[in-house]
Amino acid sequence: MVTAILDTNIFIRAALCPASPSARVVDAYLDGEFQLVLSQPVLQELLTVLLLPGIREVHGWADDEILRFVTNLPAGAAMYAGLAHVPASLPRDVTDVKFLSLAAESDADYLVTKDGRHLLRLKKYRRTRIVTPTRFLAALS
Repeated sequence: MVTAILDTNIFIRAALCPASPSARVVDAYLDGEFQLVLSQPVLQELLTVLLLPGIREVHGWADDEILRFVTNLPAGAAMYAGLAHVPASLPRDVTDVKFLSLAAESDADYLVTKDGRHLLRLKKYRRTRIVTPTRFLAALS
């Protein structure tokens, strides 16, 4: 089965734009079309961002809905510590280290992101291809 790491921006975009390619990626995971790869640092960032007032205004989820989503997300996922070393010179944005570390530790097939300024420029990290939601959906079909 295909394995994929989803950048936090994919989950946030899915919550804010239910008809977006990002939402279709999350739906594909929920439908069992690929194995999600997660770590505690990724889950923590997702929870933090979903709770931001500006984001909450748009998605409209209550605290219990946010907590339930983040708590249940790992149920079908492969969990890793996400502590693999990433060379300091590699990420242009230090907040991306958690995704590259998870890619190194898990050997996931894909890292799906909308981060065109940083992650997408890498194209690949070790064995993990770094792609947009649209390219990932095409690879799944």
